Amino acid sequence: MKSLKVGIALIAALFMVSACATADKTETAKPVAKAAAKKKIPGPFTVYFDLGSAELTDEGFAVVANAYDKLRWAKLTGANIQAHTDTSGSNLVNAKLSAARMDAVVNLLKEFGLAAGKISKSAYGENKPAVKTDDGVKEPKNRRVVITLK
Repeated sequence: MKSLKVGIALIAALFMVSACATADKTETAKPVAKAAAKKKIPGPFTVYFDLGSAELTDEGFAVVANAYDKLRWAKLTGANIQAHTDTSGSNLVNAKLSAARMDAVVNLLKEFGLAAGKISKSAYGENKPAVKTDDGVKEPKNRRVVITLK
């Protein structure tokens, strides 16, 4: 009879240990999954341009290089490029200028080693200003390309 009680006690103890181990795995898995889901993606990175220009300045080059460096070290998969202009000039000129700015940033990212298939891109011209202005206003903060890592 005593051996039966010891056997039942052992079975109960094993059951409790198993239940605790399963609960521990479940509880520790949740924070790890949450931490992975909350991985902070660096950026966005904003490259500013001179009036009427699609040429990268030294500062702009440094911003693109920094974005690429962060992309590599964070082991991200690509970049989204959005190019803009201010409202000076015609809509057609600004559309072409934002496309040229977009191409300048995309080409540099490709030179650094980012595959073209990993880059999504859009040129908005004067349609999505950072600072809302009247037509014809030369606003430096609107002459930009925004790099968002993904």
